[in-house]
Amino acid sequence: HRHHIECIMDGIIKTRCFLEKDMTFKAKDEDYKVLKNVWLSVIKSWMDVSQAKNVELNERIFYLPENCQYLYWRVCEQKRKLTRDEVKEIALKAMSVSEYYEAWNILSRMELLIESNGLIRPHYISEIKDG
Repeated sequence: HRHHIECIMDGIIKTRCFLEKDMTFKAKDEDYKVLKNVWLSVIKSWMDVSQAKNVELNERIFYLPENCQYLYWRVCEQKRKLTRDEVKEIALKAMSVSEYYEAWNILSRMELLIESNGLIRPHYISEIKDG
């Protein structure tokens, strides 16, 4: 896969240089950031959602559909446990009801959002006792 990464990086550098009229054709930090995004997109296109479960938990979200990512990051921003209704309300700001249910099911299956005792939390928030 190294050859493919090198080809993608070459294209990123050349494209940026042509657009910026920079004839040095040397990589910049921003090119590596673009490469990471492009490479994740390529890998994601090869994977079925169920295969994402084999990816390390902290990286898993980047391999899921956009609706899942939107819902996950919005729930994380709350920094607390939420009710199912609160999660649904957040989701419906950006997606349909059926898209919400699909995203919720995927996030739950991927163990990124955990539901216990009627409350939903991101996987990294521990079972905090109320009080």
